[in-house]
Amino acid sequence: MRKKFLVVTMCVCMAFMTAACSTGTTNNETTNNSSAGDTTAGENASAEGESESAAEDTKVDVYNTIFQDNGYVKDIKASDLVQLYDYSQLKTIAKADVEPTEEEVQATIDEQRKLFATTKQVTDRAVEDGDIICMDFTGKIDGVEFDGGKSEDYVFDPNYDNFIDGFYEQIIGHTPSEEPFDIQVTFPDPYERNPDLAGKDATFTIVLKYIEEDELPEFNDAFVQDTLGATVTAEEYRQQLKESIQSDNVLEYLYDKVIAESTVENIPTSITDALRAIVDDTSMQQAADAGMELEEFYEQVDPTGEQRENLCAEQAKVILVIQAIAEKEGIEATDDNVLSYFGSEDTRDGYVEYFGKGYSYSGALPILTMQKLAENVTIE
Repeated sequence: MRKKFLVVTMCVCMAFMTAACSTGTTNNETTNNSSAGDTTAGENASAEGESESAAEDTKVDVYNTIFQDNGYVKDIKASDLVQLYDYSQLKTIAKADVEPTEEEVQATIDEQRKLFATTKQVTDRAVEDGDIICMDFTGKIDGVEFDGGKSEDYVFDPNYDNFIDGFYEQIIGHTPSEEPFDIQVTFPDPYERNPDLAGKDATFTIVLKYIEEDELPEFNDAFVQDTLGATVTAEEYRQQLKESIQSDNVLEYLYDKVIAESTVENIPTSITDALRAIVDDTSMQQAADAGMELEEFYEQVDPTGEQRENLCAEQAKVILVIQAIAEKEGIEATDDNVLSYFGSEDTRDGYVEYFGKGYSYSGALPILTMQKLAENVTIE
């Protein structure tokens, strides 16, 4: 359910921009290796220090400008701006629209199992695309080793590591063995990490040591009771999980319905201006990660600004529709009732400290309002 509510986490909506930007830069990333380790380690240590310093700051001034402590927008009566869908007519929801499939329940269980997974080293099969591997490699150009082209026991994760084009792809299909094999690659041009290598052909000798696989614990009574801390059997836990997912699906169904069927004629500029500031703040961080200034980042991923404007308009509508329902039902976010959104007092207090109380609590309003609406709905 929480994934549908964008106020506290609306920065996630900009992730498509990061993906678009990464597509253009991934292939120019250098091969990480032991020779570059000293320099890279120093850079990483500096970056970590900067990150920790930034984490000590807060986003209150950017994110909390328009919200009251109860999660409402300041100086706005949403019911005056919203033509609200008459949700009182929504008495029943078809079970088929909200009941989770067994596959969905199992997927949720598997996600919980992954949290307690261990790893094992596999040597009896070929590498498949997406596998994490451990290898030694030595790079040569015209038969001569070059600085930064050698590493031992390097664990490569294709989800995070960016090697030059064709490196990992040529390892796919090989089975771990003590026997080395060669791959051929061409360094991109330009190549910022080491301009001397730009455009040159290189041979890497690979010793593939093992494939790293997750080994998930079995889903049984012992896992449920000893690991998850539940007091029921595995099958009872599965049923409880199914009911919980269905409850979330009901809230999402109601949320989608009231947002889609409600209209907002005039959105106050105070709201859209605040949302643009939030988008800029989030995008600035993403631009920095991609090594760009904000203007350059926008030019690459959203040059007309249309996506940003649509995002802000959509989010403003959500804020106003949810507040209109909250006003009608007499719902306000409080220190106690927001816990169903945040999950714990520590999480709640962390959000409040970083984003401000009003902004943080505005993210809980959708769940509070949909829970109220769900009280009058039956599943058939």
